[in-house]
Formats: sequence, C-alpha cells, structure tokens
Amino acid sequence: MPLSAFTDKSHQPEESELTEALGACGKVLTALAEHLGVKCPHASREWSYSGANYGWSLRYICKQRRIYYVIPQQNSFLFAIVLGNQAVEAVHAAGLPAKIIAAINSARRHAEGTGIRLPIKRRTAVAPLKQLIDIKLAN
Repeated sequence: MPLSAFTDKSHQPEESELTEALGACGKVLTALAEHLGVKCPHASREWSYSGANYGWSLRYICKQRRIYYVIPQQNSFLFAIVLGNQAVEAVHAAGLPAKIIAAINSARRHAEGTGIRLPIKRRTAVAPLKQLIDIKLAN
C-alpha cells in the first residue's frame, strides 16, 4: 500500500484534493507552511512523485534547500525531515517530546543526515514540528 493518499503518477494533486484528503489535519499543514514563510519569506513548495510505493509528496523549500516533506494521507500526513549531525544534537538539547527523540535515536544515519517520518493526526503536533523546522533552518 502506498504511503501517500495520492498515487496516480499522471495526475499531480490539486489544492482542493489535498484539502479534502487532509480534512481537519490540513490546519496543521497550513500552520507549518506559514511558520516557514515567516522564517524564510521566499519559501516555496513543490509536488514530487516518488514511485508506486510512495506516491505524491510535497517538498517545502527555502533558498533551494529542502527543509521538510509532507506525505498526505487520509485525515493525516507524514511529516518527514532530514537532519544533519549538528541539528540532531540541537534536537536533543531542545527538550522536544520523547516520541520525536525516540524516532531520531532509532533512525538510520545517512551521508545526507538522519531522516525521520512522524505521523501527524492532530493540531497538538504543531509546536514541536515548528521547533524541528527552526532547528533545521539554523543548522
């Protein structure tokens, strides 16, 4: 089963389809995009199709640097971010929720950094995700 709610390679999702798929969780996505926009006024996003196993995802970009990814699902989404070594250290020092620390501690380390995917289903996730974005931007 693909990770994304959008699997048709020939059809890039439209904004109305994204809104419908995310439901109330769309407010979280909007809050994160607005936060990035404040921190990086020229931030943009782009759709990317990653194959049949993954489907369509959104990349959020600041000055040609990919900051985070969103994989839309039904009434939720996966928030994905890749953190370098300094950012991982900053996350540990920031006092983020144990669930995020556990995800980072159990993630594989790659040359480009440590990547995690966090399932987001409710609005309470906004504050720690904003912290992750800030840490990524600072490192």
